[in-house]
Amino acid sequence: MDKDFVTSDDFVKLLEEPQEQLSLVIKSHYEIDTLLDRLLTVSINNVDSLEMRRISFILKVDILISLGVIRPDFKKLFNNINMIRNVYAHNPYSIFDSKQAEKSKTILMQIDESRSLVKEFTEPTDILVFVFLNAYIFLETALKNQYRKIQGGVVLNKRIHKVLGTSTPRVSEASIQSYHAEIESNLQEIFPKLFGK
Repeated sequence: MDKDFVTSDDFVKLLEEPQEQLSLVIKSHYEIDTLLDRLLTVSINNVDSLEMRRISFILKVDILISLGVIRPDFKKLFNNINMIRNVYAHNPYSIFDSKQAEKSKTILMQIDESRSLVKEFTEPTDILVFVFLNAYIFLETALKNQYRKIQGGVVLNKRIHKVLGTSTPRVSEASIQSYHAEIESNLQEIFPKLFGK
């Protein structure tokens, strides 16, 4: 599962490649959509009942928001990304201009993590790249959190089985730190590209 994963570092390289805006938009949207699929796959218990290819980009975002996997304040960002992609899909000669850049910048200003950084950007192409990069980083962080949650259950289950033989469970700060360290270590082994150092 991890070998073909595009990390945020890989995504930055994709964004830095010299390319036309059309290529940038289509490739970036594709990678974000792929990450949404992966996030849905790990977030829904009976994911096989969904036909991912039939679920629209925005519906994927809505489902993840309703599950509490991504924050509601990101919805406008993803709506904007989808709108940008649709503009280019219907007119490949479109240009991301200052009007679209201002709209995107306004949306990014509403997200705490983006606010201070987006103020620095004035060029439309820089803002376009920043829009895609923010979305990707937010989704990658959500994916890591989902994997931590899943692996936390696995580690906790192992510890419960281990403790069942003792009369009193011992909980200390060291055991809690050990618990989190074991989760991170397991995730680095399972998903080295995503959790590697």
